[in-house]
Amino acid sequence: MTNNKILPLEYLLKLICPDQANFPTSLNYFEKYTEILNTLRNDVYKHVNAGLAALSEESGLYTDHGPDHFDEVVLHAGIILGLKRDSDVDKIETSVRSNQWIFTPYELYILLLSIRLHDVGNIYGRENHEQNIIKVIHKFKIPHLQNDRVEANMVAAIAGAHGGKTPDGDKDTIGKLQQYEANGHIGDIDNKKIAAITRISDEICENRQRVSASDALDIPDHNLVFHRYAQAIYGNSIKDQNLYLKFQFHIGHLLKSYRIYEKQQDTDIKELIEVHLPSIVLDRLKKAELERRYCNRFIPDNAQIKGISVNIEILEDEMDEESFRLETLEQISFTLQEEGYPLKDELMFDSKTIQFMDYDRICKVRSEEEHE
Repeated sequence: MTNNKILPLEYLLKLICPDQANFPTSLNYFEKYTEILNTLRNDVYKHVNAGLAALSEESGLYTDHGPDHFDEVVLHAGIILGLKRDSDVDKIETSVRSNQWIFTPYELYILLLSIRLHDVGNIYGRENHEQNIIKVIHKFKIPHLQNDRVEANMVAAIAGAHGGKTPDGDKDTIGKLQQYEANGHIGDIDNKKIAAITRISDEICENRQRVSASDALDIPDHNLVFHRYAQAIYGNSIKDQNLYLKFQFHIGHLLKSYRIYEKQQDTDIKELIEVHLPSIVLDRLKKAELERRYCNRFIPDNAQIKGISVNIEILEDEMDEESFRLETLEQISFTLQEEGYPLKDELMFDSKTIQFMDYDRICKVRSEEEHE
């Protein structure tokens, strides 16, 4: 598998693959996975960022979708499933072999392929990238999949449910997934469960590592605000079935005006509009929380993410010459989760959080800082 370290989920597949009874054919499915991954690393992943930047409707510089991103999603999927290190894998190997774990052995193989392929459609641009996975499989002659139409279509459908809409315009891409008959396997495949783990693992991978390589580049204005958001995430971790996000924002970045493309109401026409980072932060956190709630519908209770705990610090722009650090001007902590009767989207944040992230209020903080 090249020189890349085998991640816990991959190690689990390697351990259980000699037991051929749990797979549709007598082939070693870890070896199949390895061949597929090596082709993706050698021929596909290195072109995804370039295709995303050049062929999207709003060409520019997006956050990283290269090889490291796919590794991160595999890593986070393992963490969600309780596999942080190889020793965790050793403890559950027997349960997996006897189909007593969250995923059957063959479902684990499909999960890994789903993650490894979920964003490859970006090679043709961001628009409808979820629907272009099968196109990548055929164009780049992905081993095994290109010769197995049933498995290729199944994996492409599951991976493609990580975003976008169904052909009839429905956002419920996981709920509308077709149930496959497991490609000749002895048991059915839970497509929705696999798709949900793929989707939530992808969602929680956003952090500053996805923008570090582009810091010195000229980022187009319509991409910049999303880089600022990702760049501010200095901590994202899962503990006790909760996602913990830690942000540090320079006050100057919060006060800067940015522009993004937005569809005009009831049309497909996109226009540049002015936005501020505080509103984007709340929008992105709302999206993360809605994704958490949506994916939990299809995931067993012991693998669900129960809430998102957020800490936001606002830092001054200039480093203190004596301490060589940026002073924290303000900070707030809050948790996003369902409590009691379901709230409307706009009421997802309490009034204290909304007030803390109010652009005009932050302007006053800057003004008070300058007059001290």
